[in-house]
Amino acid sequence: MSHIVSIRTEIKDLKCFAKACQLLGMVFDESKMRATLTDTSLHGRLDGSLQETSQGVYTFNFDNDPRYSALPAIIGTNGEKLVCAYAEAKVLDAAERSGYFLESRVQQKDGSIVLTILA
Repeated sequence: MSHIVSIRTEIKDLKCFAKACQLLGMVFDESKMRATLTDTSLHGRLDGSLQETSQGVYTFNFDNDPRYSALPAIIGTNGEKLVCAYAEAKVLDAAERSGYFLESRVQQKDGSIVLTILA
């Protein structure tokens, strides 16, 4: 049986959400409010959708049942990898707007990411 999951992170910046999707190998189509992963070796086209919960705030919904979707393997069972990628995109966007740049990005064993930003 499928189980639909809503990520409990407020997604407010669609540009950064698109970058987060790209980091995970997905494509975000803003006109359709869908993030899609095409993986013909697993289940074909896999996607999730953004739904506006309040003005300018979105949640991402997807099926997390591994029998029907490989998307949880990419974004995390409850979307934690997508949340991490979105946070990374937000930090890098803010740094770039402030004239800073990324010196290094280190993936930790626990899945977290350490970014070193320089002025």
